[in-house]
Amino acid sequence: MIRHIISSILAVAPIALLSSTAAAGPSLSRALAIACESNDVDCDAPEKSLSAAVSRRVLVGDVVEYSINLRVGPGTYDVIGLHRVVRESAPNVPAPTSKAVMMVHGDAWDFEAAFLAAGPSLDGASLPVHLASHGIDVWGVDLGWTRVPASEANLSFMQNWGFQRDVRDIGTALGVARVVRALSGQGHGRLHLLGWSRGGQLAYAYAGAETQRPPGLRHVGGLIPVDIYLETDDPDLRAGACQRRADERALVAAGQYGNNLGGSVGPLGYLAQIDPTGPSPAFPGLDNEHAAMTLGAATFLLMPQPPVPSYHLTGGLWDAAGVQDLAYADPAVWFDVLARAKPWQPWAMIADADAATCDDPQDDVPFDDHLADITVPTFYVGAGGGFGAAGIYTTTLLGSQDVSNHVVQYYPEEYRLLDIGHTDIFQGSDAETLFWEPIRSWIAAH
Repeated sequence: MIRHIISSILAVAPIALLSSTAAAGPSLSRALAIACESNDVDCDAPEKSLSAAVSRRVLVGDVVEYSINLRVGPGTYDVIGLHRVVRESAPNVPAPTSKAVMMVHGDAWDFEAAFLAAGPSLDGASLPVHLASHGIDVWGVDLGWTRVPASEANLSFMQNWGFQRDVRDIGTALGVARVVRALSGQGHGRLHLLGWSRGGQLAYAYAGAETQRPPGLRHVGGLIPVDIYLETDDPDLRAGACQRRADERALVAAGQYGNNLGGSVGPLGYLAQIDPTGPSPAFPGLDNEHAAMTLGAATFLLMPQPPVPSYHLTGGLWDAAGVQDLAYADPAVWFDVLARAKPWQPWAMIADADAATCDDPQDDVPFDDHLADITVPTFYVGAGGGFGAAGIYTTTLLGSQDVSNHVVQYYPEEYRLLDIGHTDIFQGSDAETLFWEPIRSWIAAH
């Protein structure tokens, strides 16, 4: 199967992810075997009708994005997306790079919506563009559930779609990225793994699982968890995870396999774009514009057990009547991000994450078993109104001797409702200075 992927990439040259110069090193067949074996992927998996054409678009200046769909199994939705954002030295020729990072999105959004979405206030800028413009090879994965359309009525295939499946697919994306980099003369070095939100939990799980493989079969050179925790020392937060886990397991047991969060919130962003002053169908008494801003600034009010107090996606400006504007991001950018939400996500996968945080011996999951074995350099990034400093604790459980933290927090904990939010890390007006440059600097130093 991986052989088919690389063959397809080679077949669409010159719009290929590869440059024309092959690197010295293992033969193609051996490199592909390593990519398959290290990620438990069947190289001979049957192929379905899936286009393997690489798409290319110019983002800013000489920074471009390549993207392709990769089949990782025989099922209809056994498909992941792979993205590469990189400078070109000539049209369709990626510039040489020595540093590379793989980005994993969180709930509701895929790579482009989570990391590339921008607006007029940012002049098309984004974290991937910022890193690529400074000579870093940026890769991203779209997890398979982002490919499930809103029209899909039978979600039984999601029944057992737990953390392990997404962890496996992250490994596949990393393996393919390393093969492509090696074949294009950019070396055999490992990639840094950046995971935001749920993607950060998956990054911890993948990095931990990888420690059980021989060093030659490991893909991660550094870990960048962004605004998330996998474990907590706060008993109230742990109890909240246990309650969420129980509720999610019950939904799966009752035959409700897909979480329609994205399908519920996405239309609110769309309505805010096309009819901002119209009455909101979801928030009585508010217009569509203020409903979408309230969803972002008061996210915790919609969550029976929020992961941290006053958790919110984007910081708001409040008065006695509620949210009147956004404090850190252009509302147009937030509406665009919100409108891009994907309709379905597996409840089993979400339940696995909460089970890891709950740490109940009666519902043990393996995704936090090897945190102490993670020894790669680690850089935690947090936002005061998101998970913020609560995410630092997980880093103390790692075996790494090179751990640093960067948390932007403007207010004391009791006023975290007003602080910079979970998505402001990527779409905030000052995100480049507050978050992107520290991430770039850390990658450059590691």
